[in-house]
Amino acid sequence: MGRFAAVRAVFAQRSTTRAVELGAVTLVLLLAAALRVELLVERALWHDEAFSLAVARKPAGYILRHLPAADPHPPGYYLLLRGVLLAFGDSLAVARGLSAVLGLLAVWLTWALGRRLFGPAAGVAAAAVVALHPFQIFASNEIRMYPLATCLALVSTWAAWRGMQGGRARDWIAYGLTLGAMAYVSYYTAVVALGQWAVLLRRSRGLAIALAVAALVYSPWLASVPRAIRGIVGVRERFELRHTLELFATQTYGGYLFGTTTYLSGGGLDPVQHGMLLVPFLLLTAGGLVATWKANRQGAALVVGGWLGGVAAVVLASLALGHLAAYPRQVVFLQPFAALLVGAGIVRLKEVIERAPKVAVGGAAAVLVLSFLGPAVTNLQGNPAYQVFRYDRAAAYVRNLYRPG
Repeated sequence: MGRFAAVRAVFAQRSTTRAVELGAVTLVLLLAAALRVELLVERALWHDEAFSLAVARKPAGYILRHLPAADPHPPGYYLLLRGVLLAFGDSLAVARGLSAVLGLLAVWLTWALGRRLFGPAAGVAAAAVVALHPFQIFASNEIRMYPLATCLALVSTWAAWRGMQGGRARDWIAYGLTLGAMAYVSYYTAVVALGQWAVLLRRSRGLAIALAVAALVYSPWLASVPRAIRGIVGVRERFELRHTLELFATQTYGGYLFGTTTYLSGGGLDPVQHGMLLVPFLLLTAGGLVATWKANRQGAALVVGGWLGGVAAVVLASLALGHLAAYPRQVVFLQPFAALLVGAGIVRLKEVIERAPKVAVGGAAAVLVLSFLGPAVTNLQGNPAYQVFRYDRAAAYVRNLYRPG
């Protein structure tokens, strides 16, 4: 009887832990949904969104023929958006609703990947960081391809990890399919793929299978790539140290504070000020790196490789070009990987400080993160200083000037 009682106690404890985790992630998803739905139709269209709508309203054949000469992005997102508009109606709410759904899915995928690789607590913490991240919220309210790229980047990492674990052909085929899908959505996703490949080189046979599948899937569009990528980097500002710091800021706490960069405009802080704001998040990231490496080396290598490899690719390309290779918003799909490290860092901090009550330590770490993310989200939602491309206000101003004759 003693043995049966012990077994029942173990199962009861596991059941309680699982219930707490599901309750926490449900609250995170509800918060993420509320933040994303709130801005769905409140903000005026800006020109990139208007372009997305203009493309998606064209026939599929027209998109495939003419897009390479008009836009430095592949057709995958535009074709998906066209299908959604035809199915649910051509409206602003529907068009942005696609991004909102994908943004919410990215929060869920972050939790699912985090709990599988590094444990339930790290998964929930990482999902909360993504849910509150200002760039993720804005991307979820924008008629562009970045939330879809975020979801595919997370799924590709999951598929790569499955391939590393089992070495089964079907897992490598799945990884190849996700690579092809990413390439159809955004050329910028190449940076996360490069980081993954650096980790997967030792799995040469599986990687070869994945690359062959990706090449086969992408072959119909391959001839159009040279025409499209000529315009992927236009005339942009000269690359400086602050741009690297802004990139790390947007990958961690998301900007929108004290003059740091925002989704649609650059910041004005000097490197020292940026560094001061980044310190707590870099410390959490370093702690998360240690924790994830101990928990799951292969998983940590994929996450860190995908994130830091992607960031390094952007910085090196910018240095080679002499000006920005990508705006921070164009690599927002890398942010969930940073969130996984920050989330694991929060959990690690709680575990390291053994003498203090765990609830107090975890709460203090959460308050530290929220002290940045909370005001940032507030600024994102309503601070006039952070509202750019307000064409609705321009139109109202012109209407007020109008007089008959």
